[in-house]
Formats: sequence, structure tokens, C-alpha cells
Amino acid sequence: MALVVLASISSCSNDFDLVESKIEVPVVYAILNQADTAQYFRVERAFVDPNVSGFVLAQRPDSLYYANAQVSVSQIRNGNVIATYQFQEVDGANEGYPRQDGIFATVPNKLYKFRTSQMNLNPTDLYRLNVRIGEDKVITAETRALGNSNSSRPNASGSLDLIEGNVFRLSWSAGANAALYGVSFDIKISEVTTNGQVINKTLTWRPLTSTDKLANEIDGTQFYTFLAANLSTDNISARFLNGIDYKITAVGQEFAQVATVAQANLGITSSGEVPTYTNLSEGRGIFTSRQVSQLLDKQLTPRALDSLRNGRITRALRFQ
Repeated sequence: MALVVLASISSCSNDFDLVESKIEVPVVYAILNQADTAQYFRVERAFVDPNVSGFVLAQRPDSLYYANAQVSVSQIRNGNVIATYQFQEVDGANEGYPRQDGIFATVPNKLYKFRTSQMNLNPTDLYRLNVRIGEDKVITAETRALGNSNSSRPNASGSLDLIEGNVFRLSWSAGANAALYGVSFDIKISEVTTNGQVINKTLTWRPLTSTDKLANEIDGTQFYTFLAANLSTDNISARFLNGIDYKITAVGQEFAQVATVAQANLGITSSGEVPTYTNLSEGRGIFTSRQVSQLLDKQLTPRALDSLRNGRITRALRFQ
């Protein structure tokens, strides 16, 4: 989602106008992600208008979007542009990405798209975003693609020894240009209802959301409490664990800067104001990179599976 704020500023009691004329701010949200089949960028504009409520402006597509924006990414090696990728304007709703209901207009959901298979995302190259929003106005930003963060614990052949009360250790190699990491487990489950219906579902457990360390520990008990909190025992006769996809998500330095800037003014000696981070040449937003490394269809060790079936936290869930 774009980082957009639309607001109306009313005049004071003495009729002094804080905003005398309409102000427009470009807003861009663009993340390069090699794991996606296509790259989708969002380009919008924020308005402050002394005469029109921000809630009204937010429902006007012609106020929210630029009419003829042009979006491209240049790939730069040794100071030279070796490729330029021209993005196509699309409606997110037609791509399977409808905009959520809220204060902003949902139709159209204007995005800019380019097929990942037609890009060369190389961690040693520089990528420059170019957003042309007028005949002579181009917004730019730069980032680098990320390399893989290969897991060493767990490894490709091992099972997940998630035991209640035990420490579960995780480690991986540093991904090129990565600044922060997060870990998630996609837990794939089949449920058999009391009337014989089979329901397949996936629960995503995120025990580690932001770290710059390459070796970490989590409490195995969290795995069982997560399942107990997110699965009901009502009308279920049996459950089966079909596998777990383990994922390491790495993000670029720009994401780390967002966290650093926000935390800088939140201490007890701070002013209490949270500054806005942007790496765009103009406006607000971010151009950065994201990379997902994964081990698919991992299984629990026999003793972890026994804990799932018979342990005090999850025995009522009827895992087989």
C-alpha cells in the first residue's frame, strides 16, 4: 500500500488560513522482489486543499492518481545504464489485487507492472527508479537487489525439531545487500469435519519479524501456542499436518532506515515527533528490495510430531 496521507486543514478562529493554496505531494511505494512473478509499484499523490476535505479528495481517482505517469527502472553497472525496464499501467483489480475498502477510492486501483522474468535482478548492480509525472518532472530513487540468504539451521534435509519448552535455533548466510531479516513458517493443514468434509488451510506463524543477526533462537512452545490460538476444536474429527514451508525474508537498507528514523525520536529524551523517511528525490515513499529464501514442505521430527498429537497444548486439536 502507498504511504498516503490526505488531510484537510481548517482555519483558526481568527480566519487565518494555515494552507492558502492546494499542495500536491507525490507518493511512491516500490519494492523489487525476485520471488514475485511480477513487480507492482504504486504511484499516487497526496493533497492538502484548504477548500476540500481530505476524505472527499481520497474518493476522487483524478485527485489520487496522476493521469499520465511513466514508470521505469534503469539497471546500472559500473556507472553505465545496461538496461531499462518500462512498467505498464494496470488496474490491480484485474490483476487479482483489489484495493481494500477504506477512505481511498477502490476503483480503479492503479498500479505499474513489469514481469520479473524479463528483468535481471543482480545484487552487484544499482537500480534507479524513474517516475515521470510531468513533461519536465522526474522523481528518482536508487536501491540494490538482494542476494539469497541460505538456511543452515534448519537445513534442506533436516526436519523441524520444534519441542515445547526447548530452544529452536535458526541460522542463515548473509544475503548480499540485506539489512534486516524475518522468519515465517507456513503451516499446511487438512481438517476433516464431523460430516466428512475436508478443508485445507495454511496458517502463517511469524516468530521473528526483524533482526540483523544471522543466528537466532526461538522458544518451541510458541509453535504450539500459536496453533492452539488459531485452530478451533468445534466440528473437527481429525487434522493432518501436510508440511511446513520455512521462509527467510530479507529487506534492503532502506527498510532498516525507516526503522532507525522512527526509533530515533521515540526515546524518553525525544521531542515525541516521528520524522518521515523517504529515499525519493521528491515527495514521500520508498524504493527498496526484498528477497525470500525458503525450504518447502518441511516435516516435524518424530518427537515434535508426538508433542503436536499428545502434548498438553495441542492434544485437543486432534492431529493424527
